[in-house]
Amino acid sequence: MLAAVAVALALVVQVSVLPHLSWRGVVPDVCLLVVVAAGLAGDTRFAMLVGFAAGLLLDLAPPADHAAGRWALALVVVGWV
Repeated sequence: MLAAVAVALALVVQVSVLPHLSWRGVVPDVCLLVVVAAGLAGDTRFAMLVGFAAGLLLDLAPPADHAAGRWALALVVVGWV
């Protein structure tokens, strides 16, 4: 439950607040940090599940201009590593 809240909060902050604080177009990836924290706190399967959920939500967030699945795949790999 805590991971779901952390992913949702990270997604909202990343999509709504951080683009206004970008430096030369670079925006911090808070969802990536949540996946890494899940990997450090739990096992690989849990981190991969959190990575898939966070990535899928990032793929479906409104300013997305790419094919769905890119972030999901990338964050699943991060959770696996």
